[in-house]
Amino acid sequence: MFSDEDRKKCDELYNRYYRGRKFHDSLYREMIHKHLRAGQRVLDAGCGRYLTFCKNLTPAAWVVGIDMEPALETTNQSSPFGIRGNLDTLPFADASFDMIISRSVVEHLADPPRVFREFARVLRPGGKVVIITPN
Repeated sequence: MFSDEDRKKCDELYNRYYRGRKFHDSLYREMIHKHLRAGQRVLDAGCGRYLTFCKNLTPAAWVVGIDMEPALETTNQSSPFGIRGNLDTLPFADASFDMIISRSVVEHLADPPRVFREFARVLRPGGKVVIITPN
């Protein structure tokens, strides 16, 4: 494990070389919050087992995460809700969501145009899609 001295050195190096810089996750969060309005419905496409971004949005929005993971860490008693499913065939009615977010998923899609058509189908008119990918 890291000692307190190790942590201090890491903090000093970080502050020396990276102070004030924003990295992909913080930029992603900012973009989501820039467009998110209270009470909106959000779909996290490829939410991951822990529904990390879903949980961060629940105070402001009604959130559903969808992923191929066999187990999602949610009780499904309140937002965020989690379902196992494929982005190629979203199990939602047309115009169900105000925003769709997706983090580090697009580069894994076998048929991106099909998934984007599904996003368009379940997105309400004027809705937003926020995607981030490392590739």
